[in-house]
Amino acid sequence: MAPKRPSSTKQNAPPSKRFKNQFDSSKSPSHKSGGSGGGAPSKRFTKTHEPREKNPRRKAPITSRKPHRDESGTDEEEYEGFEEVPMDDDEPEEHHEDTEMVEASARESHANGNDTSTRESHQAQRQVARERRLAKPNGQIVGEAKALWELARQKSISKKEQQEHVAKLMAVVKGKIQDLVFKHDASRIVQTLVSQGSRADRDQVALELKGSYYRLSQARYSKFLVSKLIRYCPIHRPSILAEFHGKVIRSILHRETTDIIADAYELHANAIERNLLLRDFYGREVEMFDSEKVKVGGLKALLESGDGVSEEVNEARKKRIFGSMKDNLLTIFNNPDKGAVAHSIVHRVLWEYLSNIKGLASEDEQARLRQEMFDSCQELLPEMAHTRDGSRAVREFIAFGSAKDRKKIIKSFKPHLEKMCTDDQAQLVLFTCLDAVDDTKALLSSLVSEMVSLAPKFISLPSTTSSSTSTSPSESSSTAGRRSLLYLVVPRTTRHFTPAIVATLAETDTTIAKTSKKDASVRRKELRVGASSGLLGFVEQYAGGLVRDPAGSLFVGEVMLYADGDKTDATAALLEPLSCLPYPPTTDSEATSTHPIDLPHASRLYKTLIQGGHFSRSDKVIIPAPDYSAIAFARRFVEAVGEEKLLSMATHDNAAFVITELITRVMKDGTDYERKEVKRYFGGRDLRNTIWEGDAKGKDQLLGKLKELEAVQV
Repeated sequence: MAPKRPSSTKQNAPPSKRFKNQFDSSKSPSHKSGGSGGGAPSKRFTKTHEPREKNPRRKAPITSRKPHRDESGTDEEEYEGFEEVPMDDDEPEEHHEDTEMVEASARESHANGNDTSTRESHQAQRQVARERRLAKPNGQIVGEAKALWELARQKSISKKEQQEHVAKLMAVVKGKIQDLVFKHDASRIVQTLVSQGSRADRDQVALELKGSYYRLSQARYSKFLVSKLIRYCPIHRPSILAEFHGKVIRSILHRETTDIIADAYELHANAIERNLLLRDFYGREVEMFDSEKVKVGGLKALLESGDGVSEEVNEARKKRIFGSMKDNLLTIFNNPDKGAVAHSIVHRVLWEYLSNIKGLASEDEQARLRQEMFDSCQELLPEMAHTRDGSRAVREFIAFGSAKDRKKIIKSFKPHLEKMCTDDQAQLVLFTCLDAVDDTKALLSSLVSEMVSLAPKFISLPSTTSSSTSTSPSESSSTAGRRSLLYLVVPRTTRHFTPAIVATLAETDTTIAKTSKKDASVRRKELRVGASSGLLGFVEQYAGGLVRDPAGSLFVGEVMLYADGDKTDATAALLEPLSCLPYPPTTDSEATSTHPIDLPHASRLYKTLIQGGHFSRSDKVIIPAPDYSAIAFARRFVEAVGEEKLLSMATHDNAAFVITELITRVMKDGTDYERKEVKRYFGGRDLRNTIWEGDAKGKDQLLGKLKELEAVQV
């Protein structure tokens, strides 16, 4: 049998379940955690850094506790070391009895101190077992193939050498592949031919196995080979998938075959192949009479074609198709333990069902079918939110649902809120909940408060900060998680949400406007007010690290500009790093830590807060943030930094832009005394000469502003 990935329990496993090479044990690769069991030390095969194609993986549902690893996508033959391997059904029982006798004899001899007798007895029994395996059908072929396979699977050899070994391996197994693939060790050998062999080798394997793919997919070990053929042989993929037509529902619910169908649909199949896999959900009538329509245009083309029949006949035909889709979906939903609910092919069928029942003539019939489907899968919705179609289906339920239905949906997702916030598709479900639910108090207590508490996990900060009072949250950052927090303050702003995300969320706006009572602007304000206290507290606690992190500084800018509530403490925390460190740094120890104002993203943050809003590229003006006092922040900035540092900042790159904006703000909104003080600070000729002689990037804008300041009468 082939070496598998190491098992932590291998040392305690009985010898009857350990790897037994039918050739000299000294030729077998050693276990990663130790050498071989006996004989000369074996060669250890180590992985090289040669680039290899990464296996495509399906997304894990937000309900999974561990990273998703699909067996059907596993390169089974690439595992190294030994592992416990279950006995094959066709493995002779006497072989295992002989092995157990070897173990008992070894223990007895070891107890008597006769280690030499133990080794001899062990070798004799192994020889008997080896001869019995060779006497089995194709035993000699399997033995030769294993020897070549051990050479072909090495990572340390050149590509040319590997191809030579693969060619020899193909010559040995050619014509016998059908007889070998049902054994897990021989199946790995054929997998290597598919993944490492030439196109001709793959074609030969595919041709020899033609007509047996469905049976192979149901076996524990040969299913890996089917998955690899689907992946590596696009020419043969239609004929392979054709053997599953008419059996897709049964395959999805089969323990071994389910991942093959899921991988084929999500990772490998083209549009036509996907449509043919989906056809099984539409019923026997479609399979018999409308296959070509489905093949080319999918369900949409099938429903739009009237074929010259009356409206009543066409409506009845649609209902039969929807009835078949519903029955097949219920079959899957009623068997959640099979794992098929998380597959994107199921989510696609559900979305097609929900989106196409809108074409029925009766709105009452649409509502009835939608409600029946929701009642059958409401507890399973968290397993669907991670795919595009699954997310659309769940958002459709939210948009059309009653207040009671929406409450059930929120309850089902609450245990998975953290993963929901960090998943690109699942977070759209969360945003739709925030857009649709009228009971904002329930939202604040059940979702929003917990989202805000997760802020330290969603924003990555430097391990050390310039602020002695702030500590750094988790190092793991998440763009999606940060986007979830920003949706509470600035929902759908194009600064953080792509046009595609905004367009996707807008799909349900019309429906939500009909099914929700509260105005959207009122709902968003209530959520923003409820979330602001926690977000401002987060900014205050981690201000020193946030201003040093590019993503964190963007987050701080949005919270400070658009959150509601008292921002005094958060402002003081943001200005503390500027007041604590001298500027410019004067010693070697101080020079090792860059002053925040010299960081491009930090200087942009302070500039944005002083100007009181973001610059609009279309209107070419600053759009002021409502309920934010830019002059108040400018005053605190001057107080915290002080005159000496302000003059020094005027002569440096990034800080010069901040000083320019500070002068603009004070001259526009400041008092006469403040304008006089600013003119006293920056009106000197010596400062202008120093700025002119320097090489600061923003010196031209600053000099222009100083010229305007000189002309101001105060």
